[in-house]
Amino acid sequence: QIILYHLTDQEANVFSMTSDVRGRVWFTELDAGKIGWIDPTTDSLTELPIPATLGKPVGLYGVVATRQGDIWVVCNGVNSLLRYEPESNTLTFVHFADPQAAPYGLALDAASRLWFTSSNVVGELTP
Repeated sequence: QIILYHLTDQEANVFSMTSDVRGRVWFTELDAGKIGWIDPTTDSLTELPIPATLGKPVGLYGVVATRQGDIWVVCNGVNSLLRYEPESNTLTFVHFADPQAAPYGLALDAASRLWFTSSNVVGELTP
């Protein structure tokens, strides 16, 4: 059996997904400037538009969920990483100083350190 969850924008291009400690599945909408999540316990799908704080938030690539419940997303279009805290509904941008940074990928290691790819480098985000 296959269950499909339809997004509000039928032209949306889902790029990446991950799951959190509560079992929700998070995803990025590459060109729509939204992150979303599916809660399998309620069969609900929610989409959250990312505000144009730094410019047009397109190019949402990698996404990871921390053990603490935070969601990190690559915002290539505004040259940033985005931290979303679902419990407080708070968005925080971490902007790259290099205008050519071009972030794409994200990963969490076993110690919960956040790693990213950017142009021709691999980096670690430290608090």
